Amino acid sequence: MKKGFNILLILCAALVAISCSKTKSYTDMLKDEKKAIERFIDDKGLEILDDFPADSVFKENQFVLLDNGVYLNIIDKNSVAADITADQRMVIEGGVISFKDTSLGRPTRWNWTFEGGTPSTSNEQNPTVTYSTAGKYKVTLVASNDMNTSTAEQEGYITVLPGKDIVLFYPFEGDSKDMGPNAIHPEILKLGDNMDVNFNAPARKEGFTCAEFRSKDSQNYAFLSLPDNDALDFQATPVTTSFWVKTSNKTAANLGVFQHGAGPNASTDGKNKQTWFRFQKSSPFIRYVIEYSGLSGNWTDYKTKAMTDGEWHHYVCVHTNGSTYLYIDGVKAAEALNKGLKPIDRKPYFIGAMYRGAEGSRSYENFMDGYIDDYLVYNRAFTAAEAKALYDSMK
Repeated sequence: MKKGFNILLILCAALVAISCSKTKSYTDMLKDEKKAIERFIDDKGLEILDDFPADSVFKENQFVLLDNGVYLNIIDKNSVAADITADQRMVIEGGVISFKDTSLGRPTRWNWTFEGGTPSTSNEQNPTVTYSTAGKYKVTLVASNDMNTSTAEQEGYITVLPGKDIVLFYPFEGDSKDMGPNAIHPEILKLGDNMDVNFNAPARKEGFTCAEFRSKDSQNYAFLSLPDNDALDFQATPVTTSFWVKTSNKTAANLGVFQHGAGPNASTDGKNKQTWFRFQKSSPFIRYVIEYSGLSGNWTDYKTKAMTDGEWHHYVCVHTNGSTYLYIDGVKAAEALNKGLKPIDRKPYFIGAMYRGAEGSRSYENFMDGYIDDYLVYNRAFTAAEAKALYDSMK
């Protein structure tokens, strides 16, 4: 409870039995809970308003219903409780973020401070800020009026990603749109009843979403297919791929995160020109591969432990000068050195599954069962320090 405010938490003891029921579906419990709330409001003679009173003065039995489901009554019309929201919290270098004052009460003055931003301070109620340097930054708002002052400070609220040579960025915030410079928006390839990719699954951070993949087999799947694009043509050039993953299936033989380029039996010369990443049930538990012809490419094998542990982990895959490197949670975990820089064909590119066969006769396999978040591709090789910095800024 904040000073000057009454917050009515309707989820009271009378609802415990409903919420803890093991015999009803979640939907049925929500319906029962709504009915119980309505009864409580009627029994107590409460008046629920659609908006704040014009003079911000509430009667004792009046409450306004906020977007988050909280019923609020303001005791002191001069009270202030500072709060912050932003239209996005992760951008590429040079990105612009619109901040919004969501303070409760009646603030008349706003003093913002934006670590790493331009401008670094603002007295506007809802300012717009540009972030030019990769990192993780704090935002502070001091909201006040003639009677009261309140401060909201959010440490590490904004994440700014490196922009140099970025190819694509999928934040999976409610959709699959590419927020990078090339607008490489993927489509969903799916087969089977009720199969789809869910872009509203809870992510590793509260308030964010990610992509949930629930493919089962070759007759029941849904994964992402990237359109052909010149920016995806890595013909003997460095490439870095970064993503977060949390697996759901801990027993599947293989779970593919991505496959890019000409795979098995896909090219007329019979040579694979591809890169791929998958989790495996037994050692090597992860394989990150630049494959040209059989084992002649870079096979970067992680053998320490199974990573299908149902926890979020960050992976960075780097291919440069004939060597490949795999970083897990900011630490180099495996490498394959001096194998020769191999070409990666520009298409196809799949996220959440792998394939074999030529176009028109492809068979899909190694389906992802779990969650993928904040997928990035760069047309350059990250150093170990950059891989660690990227993990630190996003964790």
